[in-house]
Amino acid sequence: MAIQELYNGETPRKVEYDPLYLYQQQTPASYSNAKPRLHAYAAGAVVKIVPRQWTFDGPLQALTIPDLDSEDDDGLENTFEHAAPPPGADGFLHCPDVEVWVTSKYAADHIRPLFVQPLTVRGSELILSRPAIPSGISMSYLSMPIAGVEGDKLYIQLSDADEDTPDDEITITEIRVIATEVDSYDQGDIASGAGTLNADGSIKITTNVSTVLQRAVTACQEENPDPPVIGDEEQDGDAMDIDTRPGAGGWITSENMHEYVDENGNFRLPNGEFAFDNDEGRVVADEEVNGILNGNGHVEEQEPLGLGAGRTRTAAEAVAGGTLEEADRPGPSASGT
Repeated sequence: MAIQELYNGETPRKVEYDPLYLYQQQTPASYSNAKPRLHAYAAGAVVKIVPRQWTFDGPLQALTIPDLDSEDDDGLENTFEHAAPPPGADGFLHCPDVEVWVTSKYAADHIRPLFVQPLTVRGSELILSRPAIPSGISMSYLSMPIAGVEGDKLYIQLSDADEDTPDDEITITEIRVIATEVDSYDQGDIASGAGTLNADGSIKITTNVSTVLQRAVTACQEENPDPPVIGDEEQDGDAMDIDTRPGAGGWITSENMHEYVDENGNFRLPNGEFAFDNDEGRVVADEEVNGILNGNGHVEEQEPLGLGAGRTRTAAEAVAGGTLEEADRPGPSASGT
């Protein structure tokens, strides 16, 4: 799913993460069992949602205040219903006091469907939480085709499509995040001195906040590329053979014929070009393609074929050469009958 609700309202805490700069200062071998990485964090943000998408996509309702006055079919208080805030003057639903967590990995104890056992590890997530409710959502980078900047907003586009989803059944969800400040844990931002250093080693940036957030999200997207498509020839090991014969990469014309044909009319590779030996999995040079290898692995030029090579001799020529048996010679038989 592109969007999931945080399980049981358990919003993230900074103690659950290691700052990105700590990871950047170490080698992957010494960091294999570390905590998930925190790239950026913003508090007090406002999330804007298209009203019809809030109604359609259930998890988005987790960013709004629960409607404690609603009841289920049995007349009991229903704490899972959320009240839609009135749209603002811009036509969007405004969800205030949101925390933005740009992470590269996140434990699934906080993100699992209701009544489903928790998973041990989950992929990287962009998390929007509201601790005051408490509630929130997580978004997979694999379901995020677009992460850009729209004025002072971080613009996120989410898609529920996979390789089997028809185009007319794809659902697109748009989320806009406005933050006035962001804590960046990127070593480059910290070294730039473009803000105020925090006690946890991050740097608080108050200018171009949407750009800082977008850059952090993009970095996480690059760390989580799309998985290979099943059936792809290159992934299945049945990659298409590359044809390295003369002229395979382009046209052979009267103007470049001399590059591909020698003085005896035999095809050859142009000087300096290489061919890939598909049988042995190695690259061979032009002289090896046009020659032969002797027992020592050295290239020797082939002797040209003799006069008339490749031509079928006539019966008369065969008789004259003494290679045709008497009984097989044309004309009257040896008995004279």
